[in-house]
Amino acid sequence: MVYEESLSFFGTYTQRRYILAYMCHLGCAIMYIVRTNLSVAIVPMSREFDWDSTKQGIVLSSFFYGYIATQLLGGALSKRFPAHSVFGGAIGLSAVLSLITPLAKGNLTAIICIRTLEGLLLGVTFPAMMATIAVWAPPLERSTINMISIAGMHVGTVAALVGSGYLNDSLGYESIFYVFGTIGVMWYISWLFIIRESPQKDPWISDREKLYILETTGSGVSEQSKNLSDVPWLRMFTSIPVLAIVFAHFGYTWGAYTLITQMPTFLSDTIGLELGSTGLLACLPYITTGVLSVPAGALTDFLIRRKILTVVTTRKLFTSGGYLVQTVFMLCAAYFLTPVGSVLCLTIAVGFQTVSQCGYGINYFDLAPQYAGVIFGFTNTFGTLSGIISPHLTGLIVQNQSADEWKIVFYIAAAIYLFTALIYVIFASATVQDWAKVKKSTDNEQNEEKS
Repeated sequence: MVYEESLSFFGTYTQRRYILAYMCHLGCAIMYIVRTNLSVAIVPMSREFDWDSTKQGIVLSSFFYGYIATQLLGGALSKRFPAHSVFGGAIGLSAVLSLITPLAKGNLTAIICIRTLEGLLLGVTFPAMMATIAVWAPPLERSTINMISIAGMHVGTVAALVGSGYLNDSLGYESIFYVFGTIGVMWYISWLFIIRESPQKDPWISDREKLYILETTGSGVSEQSKNLSDVPWLRMFTSIPVLAIVFAHFGYTWGAYTLITQMPTFLSDTIGLELGSTGLLACLPYITTGVLSVPAGALTDFLIRRKILTVVTTRKLFTSGGYLVQTVFMLCAAYFLTPVGSVLCLTIAVGFQTVSQCGYGINYFDLAPQYAGVIFGFTNTFGTLSGIISPHLTGLIVQNQSADEWKIVFYIAAAIYLFTALIYVIFASATVQDWAKVKKSTDNEQNEEKS
């Protein structure tokens, strides 16, 4: 019989599995600071080193070419080595690269190499984090723990946008890399001391919590084989429910990159709004998303825990519901061509991205807990690809910054949202797949033979 906890609110959220979530939250914040701070620093750097728009574009895009290349590798490394070490080490090394960035002294080749290396390193982080959470998070708390963790993305983005501007004005652009790089290294040192691979290897966890985690997750998740040849690669990547997540992930990132990367241009050139007049306005969508993340995750777990909805219904409802809201408000933004109307619509659209993440974004754990990192790396490869295609397509469509051109961009994003949501609703599953059970049963048989 599964052991259930009856701790107070404070007692529950100070348990070791939530300490892991808070540290992952900070790690995600560091990750997004590293990938975002150059967006601010490149302005004074371009003036000092005389970089034209082409050179700026090459520098900014170099991170993402590295990032897309290591998604699957991140999943594989998380199977072969302790996932928490992969996650922490990648962020720690990227922080070191941030520290040495000013030493390049404007050497374009050196800057591109550093940014590409940062992308290669941070490409493994999300698959590794998913694999780590799979070991620590009980099924009825997966959404909450995952959303606490990834909310750090939005905190990091806001910190980078606001903090980088302040540091640049006060101490020069070099301080952006020195300050945030130092914070990243300090986080990594803390991670080494605080976090362990699994509940079994954590000297500070209580017997009560360890029993609860092991009985609800199954010991096979934390004692999985490190042999990559044991991973059912073909069956995993041809699984219909996994491919449903691929579609949902593609739709999410297409809309996300359309909204986040193109929103400043739309508001400035088409609506006539000066975003530079207030940092809060530029950060408002990220703040909204961060605020909604944890409540949305908690609501998901509540609906499942109280058996108000089944797991698969909850995943489909949050994914399709989030996409539908984003579709509606993206289209509204194209017609409410006023500063207040457009900002409000786009902020709501960006904010509801977190709702869809509580659907397909937790589904990895439902299908195959021990392969969650590998599956995430697979789906995020396609997701990152859509993030590369979307801005380029927008640039081809929007030539004159007219409202009619932007309507086409929003129509395409809305169509992709609706199509991918439909695919997900039809084909998604929340049942542990047969190919995900194979290794666990094999391990059990081997243990029985030894005993």
